[in-house]
Amino acid sequence: MTSIDPASYSLGTVGVVVNSNNAWIDDHLGELWWDLSTVKYVWYEQGVNEYRKNNWGGMFPGSTIDVYEWVGSPYLPSQWAALADTVDGLTQGVSGQPKFPDNSVMSVKQVYNSVSNAFDNVYYFWVKNKTVLPSLSSRALSAYDVATYIADPKGQGLKYATILSANALALTNVKPTLNSENVHLNVEMDTIDNSAERHTEWILFAEDDTNTEPPVLLVKKFVDSLVGYDELGKQVPDMSLPSRRRYGVDFRPNQSIFVNRYEALRNIFEYTNEVLKDHLI
Repeated sequence: MTSIDPASYSLGTVGVVVNSNNAWIDDHLGELWWDLSTVKYVWYEQGVNEYRKNNWGGMFPGSTIDVYEWVGSPYLPSQWAALADTVDGLTQGVSGQPKFPDNSVMSVKQVYNSVSNAFDNVYYFWVKNKTVLPSLSSRALSAYDVATYIADPKGQGLKYATILSANALALTNVKPTLNSENVHLNVEMDTIDNSAERHTEWILFAEDDTNTEPPVLLVKKFVDSLVGYDELGKQVPDMSLPSRRRYGVDFRPNQSIFVNRYEALRNIFEYTNEVLKDHLI
């Protein structure tokens, strides 16, 4: 879930990451991306409870839920767009529309074809609202289904509770499961957050100040978090901790700054390469 395209491409335009040495190909097949740049939600936590209930999850006019799936295909994005959701296309799993149907942004890999004794191109790109489910054990919903659930959970029959205010909540799609007036609602509150230590992840530096350095312990925590282990070989974060206690800047318990270490590494590498390409080191 990001407002910017997370993929790296071998071919691209301004606004996307182009890195032929680290382009997304097979490793990301079947992954989903919810493009948050196309949706804005109404602030429902205001006014009376009736307003809050009616506007919970409400989107501003013009907003859309765009969920993309990373695909690999012998078809160019423009060819995929023309074939998508036709009878012939669906038999080949071709469904949904490419984010860049003009072939301007994609990754390309050559695969040897033993029949033709030549190399064929495989193209990789984002496809929005694909209805065909990929053959991955980790996926139970198509991209289109995911987008539909996000856009209208009530209409899709999902059961959920909505916390409206300090003394009000609403339950949705539970009536068919109620047994006459024999109804019991159990609400549990977790108060661990009230005692959790707060931390900040920023430090002020004066502009052009070459004498100030980040605190040594913060740098060490940053490095340990990227590596995934500390200098004693202990895992960072300590996975025996509850999920809410795993992340922060503490050493006891051993916390990590990053929830997704690999995404942090990717950002570090890409930013570093952007700087180093202009400086001979």
